[in-house]
Amino acid sequence: YLYLGEGLGCAIVNDGEVRRGHTGLAGEIAHLLTVGPGGRAVPFIELFGELGLRRPGSTAIDTSRLLRSPHEAVAPAVAGVIAAVIALADPQEVVIGGSWGPSLVDSIRAAAERMPRHVPIRPAQLTDEPVFAGVRAAAIERLRALVTSD
Repeated sequence: YLYLGEGLGCAIVNDGEVRRGHTGLAGEIAHLLTVGPGGRAVPFIELFGELGLRRPGSTAIDTSRLLRSPHEAVAPAVAGVIAAVIALADPQEVVIGGSWGPSLVDSIRAAAERMPRHVPIRPAQLTDEPVFAGVRAAAIERLRALVTSD
């Protein structure tokens, strides 16, 4: 799951569980190197600074500016991140959520087709509050465990 909003994130789900890594930072995609303007390698988060798509004085992405005029360099950069995720995690599919990711999914798919390995890429069905959905699912799972325990 790639979260593409004001922040950038990735959740690796395996056997129905989110994998967090040794120090809890598995899925930290902001600093992955990807393709930037002119084909240069840039950290993913820096791409948005170079394109003038960050909020002043922060690393937060200005999503309204990005959605008003999506830059042609964003989809190839996301595709580069997806290529890295595929190489390392070998996912069955990639789900794109967040405030701007799903709106660019067609462009991202087209850019990802030029990468060496492919998996299906689809927009998230729940884009408003995925964190709440995750919290709700975890709460239901814990409740079931309590009800069915000896």
